[in-house]
Amino acid sequence: MSNLSHNPVPEAAGFIPGRLLFTSAFGRDFGSSTDQAHRVVETLGHLLDRTETHRVIHGTAFFADPNAHAIETRTILYTAFGSQPAITEHLVDRLTNPNTSFELALTADLGEPLPDEPLIHRINLEPHGQNLSQGIIVNGGRLLYLAGQVANNPDGSTEAPNDLARQTQTIYRNIEDILQAGGATLKHIVHETIWVLNMETWLTQGSPVRHTIHNNLFPATSIAQIRALSHPEQMVEIEVIAVAPS
Repeated sequence: MSNLSHNPVPEAAGFIPGRLLFTSAFGRDFGSSTDQAHRVVETLGHLLDRTETHRVIHGTAFFADPNAHAIETRTILYTAFGSQPAITEHLVDRLTNPNTSFELALTADLGEPLPDEPLIHRINLEPHGQNLSQGIIVNGGRLLYLAGQVANNPDGSTEAPNDLARQTQTIYRNIEDILQAGGATLKHIVHETIWVLNMETWLTQGSPVRHTIHNNLFPATSIAQIRALSHPEQMVEIEVIAVAPS
């Protein structure tokens, strides 16, 4: 019998995609949970309409209000896109906007790669002033799925337990090392999921570091506040999907 405890968790896994769309997590901050769900689905529909053909294959829903996790809201999310995509649900403490009850991010299959299109194409429906791209189209290449990264030093210790800015810098340094091993760079990140312990601290300390790291080439992004990470000294964890040339 194999002993699973001796098998290390891989830092990343990859496969060759066709043409995919990754969206940021969309939310709305007014009306009932049902109203918000309708508006989120409507906005994501407009984003999907920017592509010629699409099939939604996965969604990630973040519920910040247990009361928003109602049958009618879930029915809207699960039936809106026709193909019954697989949806992962997270109940979180809060989202970036404290008045938003939930957000939804999607991944859609757009078919075969197009020979004359760039590897990465960023989409924004309108000027929004946020550190994200509302959607990113990946045209072929190799996808790299990284494990969630925390502010670990090479010796296993946590960098700057009370300094979110330094932890964020360390995380992106670790991410960059892994991406380079897979033939990619930070500019090839197409989606980030960011888990924080305190949203206000993240917005004032962590987000400016991230802004500098990405230098306006922002990925599609989901951010949520949760109660704890795997170690009490860790303040943020960042999980990324990146694409590397074939």
